[in-house]
Amino acid sequence: MAREESLVQKDLKLRGLFRGIQPQLGLFIMFFLISSRADCEVLYDEFSTGAMALRYRLRNNSWADFVGAGVDGEIQTTPPGSKESDRRLESLSNIGVDRVIGGMGLRLNLKSYITWNRREETTERVTLSDEHKSRWVPSVDATYVTPKGLELAFGGMLWYEKEYQKTFYSQSIRQSVVYSGIKIWVPRLSIMRRSGTWNGGFYYNFGRSQDRSVALTASDGSSLSTSQRIPSPTEFGIIADFSLFGFLHEVELSQIESISTSDVSSDGKSVEDDYIKMRATAFFPLTANSLVSLGISHRTLGYSSNAFVTVDTIPMTLVRAKLIGGTLDNQVYVSLFYGQGQDELSIPEANEYFKVKIFGSSIGIILSI
Repeated sequence: MAREESLVQKDLKLRGLFRGIQPQLGLFIMFFLISSRADCEVLYDEFSTGAMALRYRLRNNSWADFVGAGVDGEIQTTPPGSKESDRRLESLSNIGVDRVIGGMGLRLNLKSYITWNRREETTERVTLSDEHKSRWVPSVDATYVTPKGLELAFGGMLWYEKEYQKTFYSQSIRQSVVYSGIKIWVPRLSIMRRSGTWNGGFYYNFGRSQDRSVALTASDGSSLSTSQRIPSPTEFGIIADFSLFGFLHEVELSQIESISTSDVSSDGKSVEDDYIKMRATAFFPLTANSLVSLGISHRTLGYSSNAFVTVDTIPMTLVRAKLIGGTLDNQVYVSLFYGQGQDELSIPEANEYFKVKIFGSSIGIILSI
């Protein structure tokens, strides 16, 4: 039981270090130290490795996409029957270009993700924790088109998360946890084939992980150092666009693997588990120079046991409506989306019921030459 004991020992040390903190907060810290992988952004990010490869089409392309989202999470714990809110403001941006250079293509993209997160005990309106973190993911890919028309793209992305601080509160006591910055290089590849009314292929992101230091400091000056494993998980997906009933459809299905990178329990079982992400979109013309698209995304549960449920690993579904000015090749757009999910954590000490809602909008532009 080496792994489970180490987690419990960490929690006991934290309980002693953070004297006066509510018991459920100490338990929350234990689960937070296990891992934190699947942010809600996976539901509303439309610029996956496969999506960018599919939109290449042997052209010079430019794009800029900006997303703002709010996440409203509610956690009810029994016993003792308390309620907590887990609220976030999230921003996501993708800015990039495709350039045709001779018989090759070069793709550059910069993705940024910034989140502000606050947890509160809702009955007494007491702040439990605050955090602000950011992640930057520059990427580069080279595309080669074979004589038979296959588009082979090879490249990678640098997954960079800045150092940040999370602050915990209990009555008049304030404690802080500092997470060191990390950099993970993630190789990736994609293969696309185009055949008129059907275009598609598959993509693969090679999973990597890295340990980072975690420094915990109490209000009396005492401290504790530990580590946290951060995975950039392996992802394998397929994507295609095709005409059906006279309208264009785009479908993407991917599996995100965590078993090789996340923490494990005493029997060698991953605390987090593989999950599947699905996205489907249909485009309908409004006028000669405008379209509307309707889409749905779903993420299956991402934990191996209902003892390890978090806001970021419960199953969730999101719907989106997008108004497009121009054509699919040259467009400006604005979209609205809404999603929700619910699940339950169960351990001998307590049960927690999670309910989460996501709402937001995006604006962007895509240009092709």
